[in-house]
Amino acid sequence: MVAFEPDPGVFEVLRWNTRFLEGAEIHQRALGTGLAAAFWSEGADAGRLIQGDEVVADSITVQTTRLSELLLRLGKVEMLKLDVEGAEMDVLEEAEDHLGMVENIFVEYHSFAGKR
Repeated sequence: MVAFEPDPGVFEVLRWNTRFLEGAEIHQRALGTGLAAAFWSEGADAGRLIQGDEVVADSITVQTTRLSELLLRLGKVEMLKLDVEGAEMDVLEEAEDHLGMVENIFVEYHSFAGKR
């Protein structure tokens, strides 16, 4: 199991919840299309990457990993659950040439005004 969580508080919960899960690989980063992105936490159950020129108070800069790089490193993946708070299409399009490596894909889609 490989998990990414950019929100520092939620990441600590993830670390605690996976502490006995053998082989768990957790990263305090976001899946994205670049090397870093702005992230805004809306509390324990929500947050999103900030796109374009949007300015949001209390945002933090987080490191990102491209899904394509992860898939190339892992090889065949049985299941991918993607919940990237509004960046779903960007992340999937970036990894388009590698999605055949994934057997099952589950996407939690978030739509924001002005986004496709």
